[in-house]
Amino acid sequence: METKEKPRVKAAFFDIDGTLIPFGPKGQRFVPNDTVAALMALRTQGVKLIVCTGRFVRFAKMVEEHFPMDGYATLNGQYCLLNTEDADGVVIGEEVVREVPVNEEDKATMLDLLRNGKIVGIVNFSDELFVTGTPERLEEVEDRWIMTPHKAIEEIDANRPIYQFVLNAAPEEDERVQALTKHLITQRWEPTAVDIIQEGGGKRRAMEAYFERLGIQPEETIAFGDGANDIPMLETAGIGVAMGNASDEVKAHADFVSDACDAGGIWNALVALGVIEGARVERESAGQTGASAVS
Repeated sequence: METKEKPRVKAAFFDIDGTLIPFGPKGQRFVPNDTVAALMALRTQGVKLIVCTGRFVRFAKMVEEHFPMDGYATLNGQYCLLNTEDADGVVIGEEVVREVPVNEEDKATMLDLLRNGKIVGIVNFSDELFVTGTPERLEEVEDRWIMTPHKAIEEIDANRPIYQFVLNAAPEEDERVQALTKHLITQRWEPTAVDIIQEGGGKRRAMEAYFERLGIQPEETIAFGDGANDIPMLETAGIGVAMGNASDEVKAHADFVSDACDAGGIWNALVALGVIEGARVERESAGQTGASAVS
């Protein structure tokens, strides 16, 4: 597919899992050196670097262990942050540029589903998350979400804003959830996991909030992703780049298909598109695919 003509890139949006960080065993996942070099090259050009992920804030900011970003669109765009700077460009804090929790009626319905043992999942607040459900259902996901804090449904503070539910559920559950709720949408990112957020949400809406706040146009942006929930992001950016490890469905919605994220995918795309200068990285992918509890 031909790439769109573009002016100078002013903002770049990145999914995390399978894009910035290759899939793999916990404790062995990191941002590749060539990706760090690509981020550094973009920053020297004044490009704003924004994470766009299904993760909640603390998990999203784990990227800062490898490279500091300028903004974090978390929870599939339902809670978005942007660094604030002083006159010298020094980061002095952050501001919320978008905040859309689940409405109260549908929040109660989702918590009832968890309470009644019909489903098990993760409840996402802005600053923490918990796996919850009945003890019997929690046993089913013990290996999958062993690193995520568990909390009994009775211990969940229903008075706090909840921005996203992540359900351990087969695809046929999507229609049931939507039938029981009034204003929620599903965003499936693997066969056994689906994100549930307020309607009108998603990564596209997050990007639009940053466009307005930064005073930039969509054609002045580039986005990188690998999952189905990244498709709106790829379609919204001036240039949408699918990683080589993405599915054919995701690739079909991209302007450019690069190498896998662990084979120089981000660096090679930016070089090929003329956004940065450098030589192509030649490295085989380890072939790590799949999905984690957060996307």
